[in-house]
Amino acid sequence: MDKAAHLSCGFDFESRESATGRLSARSVGGVRAVSDSSFATIWLVGGFALMLLELLLPGGITGFLGLGAAVVALLLFFGVIHGPAQAFTVWFIGSLALLFGLRGFVQRFLPSSVDRTSTNEDLDAYNQVVEVAEAIPADREGRIHFRGTTWKAKSHGEERELPKGSKARLIVRENLIWIVEAADGGGRNEGGK
Repeated sequence: MDKAAHLSCGFDFESRESATGRLSARSVGGVRAVSDSSFATIWLVGGFALMLLELLLPGGITGFLGLGAAVVALLLFFGVIHGPAQAFTVWFIGSLALLFGLRGFVQRFLPSSVDRTSTNEDLDAYNQVVEVAEAIPADREGRIHFRGTTWKAKSHGEERELPKGSKARLIVRENLIWIVEAADGGGRNEGGK
């Protein structure tokens, strides 16, 4: 090995050229740098680890990051790119391209198992039977017990008062006031106390 340089801080820099004329190994101060084939192996192992992690964290993102790392490993192995700066740049750009380019295509063939349910709590509350907590005079406000608390309530089309302790059916909610009607013995769910 030829002495290539002596750095001002006292470290020796040595290099060795391979048969292709490329720099195959470097050492600075006795610490040897990673060769391109070892660097490619690290990227390949990391890529497969990310692809396996996709099985635990489904969503398609870590799988494409791993696929990008495998592409970087191949490019390093065949000498298309060299060094960590190029490897990370190609991985970043390649992973984004794979993610945005192929994720929708892959999700068509591997649909996710997502349950879609109603997030409108009012739809679930309509027609439930509740207990009147405070008498509800005709066309005036009172209170009902619903979902563990009391709510303001107003009677709908009732000409009589709904007395305390009676049952009422939820019709609709207007802001924070429930519009109710007298429950005529039945309802799909008891939502009172």
